[in-house]
Amino acid sequence: MNEIGELEAVFTDLYYQFEVDMSVFLESCKKTGTFYAGEMLKTINPDLYALEDNTNKALIKLMQFSRESETYSSFCDFETYMIVYEKELEKFISQYKDSVENDFIEQEIRFYNNLPSDFTLVSHLLEFSCKRKIEFLNLRQKNDVELSNTTTKRKPLTNLETVFLLKQLGVLKHLTDNGYPQTKIAEIIGKILGKNPQGSRELLGKIEFPEKFGQKQQSDFQRIEDFLNSL
Repeated sequence: MNEIGELEAVFTDLYYQFEVDMSVFLESCKKTGTFYAGEMLKTINPDLYALEDNTNKALIKLMQFSRESETYSSFCDFETYMIVYEKELEKFISQYKDSVENDFIEQEIRFYNNLPSDFTLVSHLLEFSCKRKIEFLNLRQKNDVELSNTTTKRKPLTNLETVFLLKQLGVLKHLTDNGYPQTKIAEIIGKILGKNPQGSRELLGKIEFPEKFGQKQQSDFQRIEDFLNSL
């Protein structure tokens, strides 16, 4: 299991234990007629309060690692989700025959609609992130539908394909020849793609070795080259 998987396992194990213990505690309060409010938990049941605190901290640690490593997690924050979206989309399409982006979007919307209610006791840490993701996915879906209604019926370039296009047009070489360091080029590409510089540097590094990509991505690169050659 990789590190992100280990952190997810730590969080979910703590959460499900917290959920069970909280259920037992609330049932006990109901039977004894004990009044309970959230801020009283530390005094009434210190052990349960500590478990709640550890659960929240485990989720925050998972989110922070996901953000710092730009690694996908079901619980990643919205900024990280934007960075890893294209990679997760490519995984989905390569895994499911004849699937398209809209299939991926529908799956993601269902998942993030349910995530806060599936983890009710930490929903305050998930709710707005899920809301932003769903808004983003709806926008992607809307753009995809509008594009499919055009006469060309061609999908927009992915971030990786956009960087490849800029390379083939000589934009990256022009920036390098004019003395721009890789950090500044990454910032410029980030402005074009709406990505942070670190995510742009990752794309720039990948595009240096296009031959290492799979057959589908190679085909997409060839489509771009054929388009340029036809001009």
